[in-house]
Amino acid sequence: MHSARRVLDLTAVLVIAAALVAIQACDDESTTAPSQGSIEVTTSTTGVEIDPDGYTVSIDGGTPEAIGANDSQLFGFLSVGDHEVELAGLAGNCGVDGQNPRTVSVTVLSSTPTTFDVVCRATLFDKIAFASFRGTEQDIFAMNPDGSGEAQLNSEAGSDFFANVSPDGLRVVFTSTRDGNEEIYVMDSDGQNPMRLTSAAGRDREPTWSPDGERIVFASERDGGGQQLYIMNADGSAQLRLTNSAGFDTQPAWSPVDDRIAFISDRDGNTEIYVINADGSGLTRLTNNAAVDAQPAWSPNGQQVSFSTDRSGTFDIWLMNADGSTPTPFIEGTAFDRSSTWSRNGTWIAFMSDRDGNFEIYRVNADGSGLIRLTNNPDFDQLAPQAWGPNR
Repeated sequence: MHSARRVLDLTAVLVIAAALVAIQACDDESTTAPSQGSIEVTTSTTGVEIDPDGYTVSIDGGTPEAIGANDSQLFGFLSVGDHEVELAGLAGNCGVDGQNPRTVSVTVLSSTPTTFDVVCRATLFDKIAFASFRGTEQDIFAMNPDGSGEAQLNSEAGSDFFANVSPDGLRVVFTSTRDGNEEIYVMDSDGQNPMRLTSAAGRDREPTWSPDGERIVFASERDGGGQQLYIMNADGSAQLRLTNSAGFDTQPAWSPVDDRIAFISDRDGNTEIYVINADGSGLTRLTNNAAVDAQPAWSPNGQQVSFSTDRSGTFDIWLMNADGSTPTPFIEGTAFDRSSTWSRNGTWIAFMSDRDGNFEIYRVNADGSGLIRLTNNPDFDQLAPQAWGPNR
Protein backbone atom coordinates (compact mmCIF):
# COMPACT_ATOMS: atom_id res chain seq x y z
CA MET A 1 0.00 0.00 0.00
CA HIS A 2 2.73 2.42 0.95
CA SER A 3 4.60 1.62 -2.28
CA ALA A 4 1.48 2.28 -4.35
CA ARG A 5 0.82 5.55 -2.52
CA ARG A 6 4.39 6.69 -3.22
CA VAL A 7 3.94 5.95 -6.93
CA LEU A 8 0.71 7.96 -7.02
CA ASP A 9 2.34 10.84 -5.14
CA LEU A 10 5.27 10.84 -7.55
CA THR A 11 2.92 10.81 -10.52
CA ALA A 12 1.03 13.78 -9.11
CA VAL A 13 4.23 15.66 -8.60
CA LEU A 14 5.29 14.99 -12.15
CA VAL A 15 1.92 16.16 -13.49
CA ILE A 16 2.09 19.33 -11.44
CA ALA A 17 5.66 19.93 -12.52
CA ALA A 18 4.73 19.47 -16.18
CA ALA A 19 1.86 21.88 -15.77
CA LEU A 20 4.14 24.45 -14.19
CA VAL A 21 6.60 24.05 -17.07
CA ALA A 22 3.81 24.52 -19.57
CA ILE A 23 2.55 27.63 -17.78
CA GLN A 24 6.07 29.02 -17.65
CA ALA A 25 6.50 28.30 -21.37
CA CYS A 26 3.31 30.20 -22.15
CA ASP A 27 4.45 33.09 -19.99
CA ASP A 28 7.81 33.13 -21.75
CA GLU A 29 6.13 33.07 -25.19
CA SER A 30 3.78 35.90 -24.26
CA THR A 31 6.71 38.07 -23.33
CA THR A 32 8.77 37.33 -26.45
CA ALA A 33 6.17 36.93 -29.28
CA PRO A 34 4.87 40.18 -30.90
CA SER A 35 1.39 41.28 -29.89
CA GLN A 36 -1.15 41.27 -32.72
CA GLY A 37 -4.41 42.86 -33.80
CA SER A 38 -6.38 43.49 -37.00
CA ILE A 39 -7.75 46.18 -39.32
CA GLU A 40 -11.27 46.11 -40.70
CA VAL A 41 -11.36 47.93 -44.06
CA THR A 42 -14.73 49.17 -45.33
CA THR A 43 -15.46 50.73 -48.72
CA SER A 44 -18.42 53.05 -49.22
CA THR A 45 -18.96 54.09 -52.85
CA THR A 46 -21.42 56.71 -54.08
CA GLY A 47 -22.03 58.46 -57.40
CA VAL A 48 -22.50 57.12 -60.90
CA GLU A 49 -20.74 54.67 -63.21
CA ILE A 50 -19.46 52.70 -60.20
CA ASP A 51 -16.80 50.16 -61.15
CA PRO A 52 -18.43 46.69 -60.87
CA ASP A 53 -15.04 45.04 -60.36
CA GLY A 54 -14.45 46.84 -57.08
CA TYR A 55 -10.99 47.66 -55.77
CA THR A 56 -7.94 46.18 -54.04
CA VAL A 57 -6.51 46.75 -50.56
CA SER A 58 -2.86 46.38 -49.61
CA ILE A 59 -1.31 46.59 -46.15
CA ASP A 60 2.22 47.99 -45.95
CA GLY A 61 2.70 47.48 -49.67
CA GLY A 62 1.91 43.78 -49.49
CA THR A 63 -0.09 41.63 -51.88
CA PRO A 64 -3.30 43.45 -52.92
CA GLU A 65 -6.52 41.72 -51.93
CA ALA A 66 -9.86 42.25 -53.66
CA ILE A 67 -12.64 44.21 -52.00
CA GLY A 68 -16.03 45.22 -53.38
CA ALA A 69 -17.21 48.76 -54.04
CA ASN A 70 -19.39 48.59 -50.90
CA ASP A 71 -17.76 45.91 -48.80
CA SER A 72 -15.79 45.09 -45.64
CA GLN A 73 -12.71 42.91 -45.21
CA LEU A 74 -10.83 41.94 -42.04
CA PHE A 75 -7.04 41.91 -42.20
CA GLY A 76 -5.71 40.04 -39.18
CA PHE A 77 -2.44 38.93 -37.57
CA LEU A 78 -1.00 42.42 -37.80
CA SER A 79 1.63 43.62 -35.36
CA VAL A 80 0.74 46.33 -32.89
CA GLY A 81 1.65 49.76 -34.24
CA ASP A 82 1.14 51.84 -37.37
CA HIS A 83 0.38 50.28 -40.77
CA GLU A 84 -0.09 51.86 -44.21
CA VAL A 85 -3.38 50.92 -45.86
CA GLU A 86 -3.95 51.72 -49.53
CA LEU A 87 -7.05 51.38 -51.71
CA ALA A 88 -6.19 50.85 -55.39
CA GLY A 89 -7.79 49.64 -58.60
CA LEU A 90 -10.20 52.57 -58.83
CA ALA A 91 -11.77 53.44 -62.18
CA GLY A 92 -10.63 56.70 -63.72
CA ASN A 93 -13.85 58.47 -62.76
CA CYS A 94 -13.64 57.42 -59.09
CA GLY A 95 -11.57 58.91 -56.29
CA VAL A 96 -11.14 58.51 -52.54
CA ASP A 97 -12.56 61.33 -50.45
CA GLY A 98 -9.81 61.48 -47.85
CA GLN A 99 -6.28 60.27 -47.37
CA ASN A 100 -5.11 57.36 -49.51
CA PRO A 101 -2.88 55.65 -48.58
CA ARG A 102 -3.49 56.25 -44.90
CA THR A 103 -1.91 55.25 -41.60
CA VAL A 104 -3.96 53.01 -39.30
CA SER A 105 -2.85 52.13 -35.77
CA VAL A 106 -3.30 48.55 -34.55
CA THR A 107 -3.71 47.76 -30.86
CA VAL A 108 -3.32 44.37 -29.18
CA LEU A 109 -6.17 41.89 -29.53
CA SER A 110 -8.53 44.44 -31.15
CA SER A 111 -9.81 45.36 -34.60
CA THR A 112 -9.25 48.92 -35.84
CA PRO A 113 -11.85 50.09 -38.37
CA THR A 114 -11.10 52.38 -41.33
CA THR A 115 -13.50 53.41 -44.09
CA PHE A 116 -12.60 54.55 -47.60
CA ASP A 117 -15.31 56.84 -48.96
CA VAL A 118 -15.19 56.65 -52.76
CA VAL A 119 -17.02 59.08 -55.04
CA CYS A 120 -17.54 58.21 -58.72
CA ARG A 121 -18.30 61.01 -61.17
CA ALA A 122 -20.13 61.00 -64.47
CA THR A 123 -17.82 60.69 -67.47
CA LEU A 124 -17.97 61.19 -71.19
CA PHE A 125 -16.26 57.89 -71.97
CA ASP A 126 -17.06 57.03 -75.58
CA LYS A 127 -19.45 60.00 -75.86
CA ILE A 128 -19.48 62.76 -78.44
CA ALA A 129 -19.77 66.31 -77.16
CA PHE A 130 -21.22 68.93 -79.47
CA ALA A 131 -22.74 72.39 -79.50
CA SER A 132 -26.23 73.02 -80.82
CA PHE A 133 -28.87 75.72 -81.16
CA ARG A 134 -31.61 73.53 -79.68
CA GLY A 135 -33.11 76.60 -78.02
CA THR A 136 -32.49 80.32 -78.35
CA GLU A 137 -28.70 79.99 -78.07
CA GLN A 138 -25.94 77.42 -78.35
CA ASP A 139 -25.47 74.93 -75.52
CA ILE A 140 -23.27 71.88 -74.99
CA PHE A 141 -24.74 68.40 -75.49
CA ALA A 142 -23.38 64.84 -75.44
CA MET A 143 -24.56 61.64 -77.12
CA ASN A 144 -23.58 58.02 -77.65
CA PRO A 145 -21.59 57.06 -80.78
CA ASP A 146 -24.81 55.87 -82.45
CA GLY A 147 -26.59 59.18 -81.80
CA SER A 148 -28.71 57.88 -78.93
CA GLY A 149 -28.84 59.26 -75.41
CA GLU A 150 -28.63 62.95 -76.25
CA ALA A 151 -28.24 64.97 -73.05
CA GLN A 152 -27.82 68.70 -72.52
CA LEU A 153 -24.86 69.44 -70.25
CA ASN A 154 -25.44 73.12 -69.49
CA SER A 155 -28.09 75.80 -69.80
CA GLU A 156 -26.52 79.06 -68.63
CA ALA A 157 -27.31 82.28 -70.48
CA GLY A 158 -25.00 82.97 -73.39
CA SER A 159 -23.73 80.82 -76.22
CA ASP A 160 -21.49 77.85 -75.40
CA PHE A 161 -19.61 76.13 -78.21
CA PHE A 162 -16.39 74.47 -79.34
CA ALA A 163 -16.62 71.76 -76.68
CA ASN A 164 -13.66 69.42 -76.21
CA VAL A 165 -13.52 66.42 -73.85
CA SER A 166 -10.51 65.97 -71.55
CA PRO A 167 -8.34 62.86 -71.98
CA ASP A 168 -9.76 61.33 -68.78
CA GLY A 169 -13.35 62.01 -69.87
CA LEU A 170 -14.11 63.96 -66.69
CA ARG A 171 -14.06 67.55 -67.98
CA VAL A 172 -15.20 69.62 -70.92
CA VAL A 173 -13.41 72.78 -72.01
CA PHE A 174 -15.38 75.18 -74.19
CA THR A 175 -15.85 78.75 -75.37
CA SER A 176 -18.69 80.84 -73.96
CA THR A 177 -20.15 84.34 -74.24
CA ARG A 178 -22.00 84.08 -70.91
CA ASP A 179 -20.00 86.97 -69.41
CA GLY A 180 -20.29 89.21 -72.47
CA ASN A 181 -17.12 88.21 -74.31
CA GLU A 182 -15.80 84.99 -75.78
CA GLU A 183 -13.87 83.38 -72.92
CA ILE A 184 -12.76 79.85 -72.12
CA TYR A 185 -14.46 77.79 -69.43
CA VAL A 186 -14.16 74.28 -68.08
CA MET A 187 -16.87 72.18 -66.41
CA ASP A 188 -17.35 68.66 -65.12
CA SER A 189 -18.57 66.11 -67.62
CA ASP A 190 -22.09 66.35 -66.20
CA GLY A 191 -22.12 70.13 -66.67
CA GLN A 192 -21.52 70.94 -63.01
CA ASN A 193 -18.90 73.26 -61.51
CA PRO A 194 -18.25 75.57 -64.47
CA MET A 195 -15.12 77.67 -64.03
CA ARG A 196 -13.90 80.56 -66.14
CA LEU A 197 -10.27 80.18 -67.21
CA THR A 198 -9.58 83.34 -69.23
CA SER A 199 -10.41 87.01 -68.90
CA ALA A 200 -9.12 89.16 -71.75
CA ALA A 201 -10.39 92.08 -73.80
CA GLY A 202 -10.09 90.13 -77.04
CA ARG A 203 -11.82 86.87 -77.86
CA ASP A 204 -10.41 83.68 -76.32
CA ARG A 205 -11.67 80.60 -78.13
CA GLU A 206 -11.08 77.14 -79.61
CA PRO A 207 -9.42 75.42 -76.62
CA THR A 208 -8.02 71.88 -76.86
CA TRP A 209 -6.32 69.64 -74.27
CA SER A 210 -2.76 68.38 -73.98
CA PRO A 211 -2.48 64.56 -73.92
CA ASP A 212 -2.08 64.50 -70.13
CA GLY A 213 -4.95 66.93 -69.52
CA GLU A 214 -2.63 69.32 -67.68
CA ARG A 215 -2.54 72.13 -70.27
CA ILE A 216 -4.81 73.80 -72.81
CA VAL A 217 -3.92 75.53 -76.07
CA PHE A 218 -6.29 78.19 -77.39
CA ALA A 219 -6.58 81.07 -79.85
CA SER A 220 -6.85 84.66 -78.64
CA GLU A 221 -7.05 88.22 -79.90
CA ARG A 222 -5.93 89.64 -76.53
CA ASP A 223 -2.80 91.34 -77.87
CA GLY A 224 -4.51 93.03 -80.80
CA GLY A 225 -4.44 92.17 -84.47
CA GLY A 226 -5.34 88.68 -85.60
CA GLN A 227 -5.70 85.63 -83.40
CA GLN A 228 -2.56 83.95 -82.08
CA LEU A 229 -2.03 80.75 -80.11
CA TYR A 230 -1.59 80.67 -76.34
CA ILE A 231 -1.03 77.91 -73.79
CA MET A 232 -2.19 77.79 -70.17
CA ASN A 233 -2.45 75.28 -67.36
CA ALA A 234 -5.75 73.44 -67.03
CA ASP A 235 -6.73 75.70 -64.11
CA GLY A 236 -6.17 78.86 -66.19
CA SER A 237 -2.81 79.78 -64.70
CA ALA A 238 0.44 80.54 -66.55
CA GLN A 239 -1.07 81.86 -69.78
CA LEU A 240 1.73 82.22 -72.31
CA ARG A 241 1.80 83.26 -75.96
CA LEU A 242 2.92 80.51 -78.33
CA THR A 243 2.86 82.05 -81.83
CA ASN A 244 3.53 85.50 -83.23
CA SER A 245 2.67 85.92 -86.89
CA ALA A 246 1.65 88.94 -88.92
CA GLY A 247 -1.67 87.30 -89.83
CA PHE A 248 -3.81 84.92 -87.81
CA ASP A 249 -3.03 81.60 -86.13
CA THR A 250 -6.11 79.70 -84.99
CA GLN A 251 -7.99 76.36 -84.78
CA PRO A 252 -5.35 74.58 -82.66
CA ALA A 253 -5.48 70.80 -82.19
CA TRP A 254 -3.06 69.15 -79.75
CA SER A 255 -1.65 65.78 -80.76
CA PRO A 256 -2.91 62.98 -78.48
CA VAL A 257 0.57 61.42 -78.23
CA ASP A 258 3.09 64.26 -77.90
CA ASP A 259 3.62 68.03 -77.76
CA ARG A 260 2.84 68.80 -81.42
CA ILE A 261 0.03 71.27 -82.05
CA ALA A 262 -1.61 71.54 -85.47
CA PHE A 263 -3.26 74.83 -86.40
CA ILE A 264 -4.18 77.01 -89.37
CA SER A 265 -2.49 80.23 -90.40
CA ASP A 266 -2.35 82.70 -93.25
CA ARG A 267 1.24 83.69 -92.41
CA ASP A 268 2.37 82.67 -95.89
CA GLY A 269 -0.49 84.37 -97.74
CA ASN A 270 -3.05 81.56 -97.77
CA THR A 271 -4.91 79.57 -95.16
CA GLU A 272 -2.76 76.48 -94.59
CA ILE A 273 -2.20 73.90 -91.86
CA TYR A 274 0.96 74.07 -89.75
CA VAL A 275 2.35 72.21 -86.79
CA ILE A 276 4.41 73.58 -83.90
CA ASN A 277 5.81 72.14 -80.67
CA ALA A 278 4.27 73.28 -77.40
CA ASP A 279 7.48 75.13 -76.53
CA GLY A 280 7.28 77.19 -79.72
CA SER A 281 9.93 75.26 -81.63
CA GLY A 282 9.68 73.14 -84.77
CA LEU A 283 7.25 75.24 -86.81
CA THR A 284 6.44 73.26 -89.95
CA ARG A 285 4.00 73.87 -92.79
CA LEU A 286 1.96 70.75 -93.61
CA THR A 287 -0.17 71.90 -96.56
CA ASN A 288 0.61 74.03 -99.59
CA ASN A 289 -2.38 74.57 -101.81
CA ALA A 290 -4.30 77.50 -103.26
CA ALA A 291 -7.48 76.22 -101.61
CA VAL A 292 -8.43 76.73 -97.97
CA ASP A 293 -7.15 73.95 -95.69
CA ALA A 294 -8.58 74.16 -92.19
CA GLN A 295 -9.89 72.44 -89.05
CA PRO A 296 -7.12 69.87 -88.44
CA ALA A 297 -7.82 66.90 -86.14
CA TRP A 298 -5.34 64.19 -85.11
CA SER A 299 -5.84 60.46 -85.32
CA PRO A 300 -5.48 58.83 -81.87
CA ASN A 301 -2.06 57.40 -82.73
CA GLY A 302 -0.80 60.77 -83.95
CA GLN A 303 0.08 59.41 -87.39
CA GLN A 304 -2.64 61.11 -89.45
CA VAL A 305 -4.47 64.42 -89.56
CA SER A 306 -7.96 64.86 -90.92
CA PHE A 307 -8.90 68.31 -92.19
CA SER A 308 -11.49 70.26 -94.13
CA THR A 309 -10.61 71.66 -97.53
CA ASP A 310 -12.33 73.15 -100.58
CA ARG A 311 -9.79 71.75 -103.04
CA SER A 312 -12.61 70.02 -104.91
CA GLY A 313 -14.78 73.14 -105.10
CA THR A 314 -16.75 72.55 -101.90
CA PHE A 315 -15.57 71.68 -98.42
CA ASP A 316 -14.76 67.99 -97.96
CA ILE A 317 -12.91 65.92 -95.36
CA TRP A 318 -9.41 64.85 -96.37
CA LEU A 319 -6.69 62.83 -94.65
CA MET A 320 -2.93 63.31 -94.69
CA ASN A 321 0.04 61.87 -92.86
CA ALA A 322 1.26 63.77 -89.80
CA ASP A 323 4.15 65.19 -91.84
CA GLY A 324 1.74 66.57 -94.45
CA SER A 325 2.44 63.90 -97.06
CA THR A 326 -0.15 62.03 -99.12
CA PRO A 327 -3.21 64.30 -98.77
CA THR A 328 -6.17 62.17 -99.85
CA PRO A 329 -9.94 62.79 -100.15
CA PHE A 330 -11.86 60.94 -97.46
CA ILE A 331 -15.44 62.28 -97.55
CA GLU A 332 -16.41 63.99 -100.82
CA GLY A 333 -19.59 65.32 -102.38
CA THR A 334 -21.51 68.46 -103.15
CA ALA A 335 -22.25 69.16 -99.48
CA PHE A 336 -20.19 71.12 -96.97
CA ASP A 337 -18.40 68.53 -94.83
CA ARG A 338 -16.43 70.07 -91.97
CA SER A 339 -15.09 69.75 -88.41
CA SER A 340 -13.94 66.15 -88.17
CA THR A 341 -13.12 64.38 -84.90
CA TRP A 342 -11.74 60.88 -84.28
CA SER A 343 -12.96 58.32 -81.79
CA ARG A 344 -10.16 57.67 -79.30
CA ASN A 345 -9.75 54.07 -80.48
CA GLY A 346 -9.45 55.16 -84.12
CA THR A 347 -12.51 53.17 -85.21
CA TRP A 348 -14.68 56.07 -86.39
CA ILE A 349 -14.54 59.65 -87.57
CA ALA A 350 -17.41 62.02 -86.89
CA PHE A 351 -17.96 65.25 -88.84
CA MET A 352 -20.61 67.87 -89.51
CA SER A 353 -22.35 68.21 -92.87
CA ASP A 354 -25.28 69.96 -94.53
CA ARG A 355 -25.79 67.07 -97.00
CA ASP A 356 -29.39 66.63 -95.84
CA GLY A 357 -30.24 70.32 -95.93
CA ASN A 358 -29.06 71.29 -92.45
CA PHE A 359 -25.80 70.99 -90.54
CA GLU A 360 -25.98 67.70 -88.68
CA ILE A 361 -23.41 65.32 -87.22
CA TYR A 362 -22.47 62.13 -89.07
CA ARG A 363 -20.22 59.18 -88.33
CA VAL A 364 -18.19 57.05 -90.69
CA ASN A 365 -15.80 54.14 -90.25
CA ALA A 366 -12.12 54.99 -90.46
CA ASP A 367 -11.96 53.24 -93.85
CA GLY A 368 -14.72 55.50 -95.21
CA SER A 369 -17.54 52.93 -95.05
CA GLY A 370 -20.69 52.82 -92.95
CA LEU A 371 -21.81 56.45 -93.09
CA ILE A 372 -24.66 57.16 -90.66
CA ARG A 373 -26.40 60.30 -89.49
CA LEU A 374 -26.24 60.89 -85.72
CA THR A 375 -28.33 64.02 -85.17
CA ASN A 376 -31.59 65.17 -86.67
CA ASN A 377 -32.52 68.64 -85.58
CA PRO A 378 -33.50 71.78 -87.48
CA ASP A 379 -30.80 73.74 -85.70
CA PHE A 380 -27.04 73.93 -86.28
CA ASP A 381 -24.90 71.17 -84.66
CA GLN A 382 -21.15 71.80 -84.28
CA LEU A 383 -18.13 69.61 -83.56
CA ALA A 384 -14.60 70.33 -82.32
CA PRO A 385 -11.38 68.28 -82.84
CA GLN A 386 -11.45 66.62 -79.40
CA ALA A 387 -15.19 66.16 -79.18
CA TRP A 388 -15.03 62.39 -78.75
CA GLY A 389 -14.51 61.13 -75.21
CA PRO A 390 -11.81 58.50 -74.52
CA ASN A 391 -12.77 54.87 -74.89
CA ARG A 392 -12.48 52.62 -71.86
